[in-house]
Amino acid sequence: MKIIFVVLFFIVSMQNISFAQRTFISPGIKLGYQFGKDGGFTFGMEMSLTFWERKGPIYGVVVAVDGFRGRYDYHLGLELTNGIGLEVGPTISGRYDYDLGFRATVFTGLFLYPYYCYTYMEKNPNQHQIGTFIKVPIQVDGERVSLGG
Repeated sequence: MKIIFVVLFFIVSMQNISFAQRTFISPGIKLGYQFGKDGGFTFGMEMSLTFWERKGPIYGVVVAVDGFRGRYDYHLGLELTNGIGLEVGPTISGRYDYDLGFRATVFTGLFLYPYYCYTYMEKNPNQHQIGTFIKVPIQVDGERVSLGG
């Protein structure tokens, strides 16, 4: 997992590349509750690399690891948001054995992102989860964002 964060940091820190849009890295944590068999409270980490055009939606890639009670999910996704966001992508879940799946998450917010997540798994029961992300967007390239004047 550490290597993924290093690669994302390397991509956006290259000096000779200039993005036309604003670029952000957003590290964060995830606190949630998963329903159903083997359900319970869950915790995780997430890192996103997002791009924002001046008059368009925010889009990017997400890398996440979360889990509880000995089961961990590794997730890579694409996200798109313009107030209410959608993030989708493949997931590998591991507890007794590894299972492949597909995750879709609906979210909204700024810094605190309430979410609902549905994960389809091939071998194990599908998962429903609610919770919140706590993320800090760090601008790494492009015209600075200001809140006034």
